[in-house]
Amino acid sequence: MAVRLAAAVLIVVTVVLPGVLCRKIPSYVKLCKKSDPDFDACVISSVEALRPRLNKGIPKMNVPPADPFVLPALEVNRDRDAIKLRAHLQNIVAHGGTGFVINRLKTDLDKLAVELSITLPHIRATAEYDVDCRILLGNFKGQGVFMGNFTDVKVDVKGDGKVVKRNGEEYLEVNNVKTKIRVGDSSVKINAKDDRNGRLSESALQFYNQNKKEVLNIVLPIVQETAEEVITQIGNNILGSAPLSELLPA
Repeated sequence: MAVRLAAAVLIVVTVVLPGVLCRKIPSYVKLCKKSDPDFDACVISSVEALRPRLNKGIPKMNVPPADPFVLPALEVNRDRDAIKLRAHLQNIVAHGGTGFVINRLKTDLDKLAVELSITLPHIRATAEYDVDCRILLGNFKGQGVFMGNFTDVKVDVKGDGKVVKRNGEEYLEVNNVKTKIRVGDSSVKINAKDDRNGRLSESALQFYNQNKKEVLNIVLPIVQETAEEVITQIGNNILGSAPLSELLPA
């Protein structure tokens, strides 16, 4: 059950990374030039200036609303030694995305690469789930609604881009993304469907609370892989909104 909650955490990362990788055409967006002697500081300043607007997103540049961040549906299928998971999540809603703190940013414009470290003080997420999961000694199968609170979530992202030509102009695309996610603390609540006496929900929560560290250690690699897929998809939607010459002027 903790798998889908953590998925909401990774979704928020997708808002921050594209915000760092590209600037926007609207006049209120501060563009950072490649010739800027302190390019990284300029990017951080630009992101901070955009923070009040991130709740509603930036439609002209395909930047989705960040708080709440809504994902209509997500499919997760993994078969590992420690976990076998098939999950369909829908109506995923995460609050707290605009509260991110940028700990570190390092860019390499020649390699079109970025390293980013952020902290999300508090993420509150909900999702409808249909899951079939085997983890540790537990087996869980069912449908319902998942609610979770995650605090002190630290996210490290490394990524690089590539230049592609489209209609005679150069555009930037996400080439490779790797993430590392660490959760400080978490609490979850599960309302299982057709669970009149509450035994299914109580059993799942008891298992999670008794094995929280072990469950997170097993689940987070899957969360990271899913985060990388979502970042790539949303990042390319944003980067495709304008040619490279406009996103990264000389």
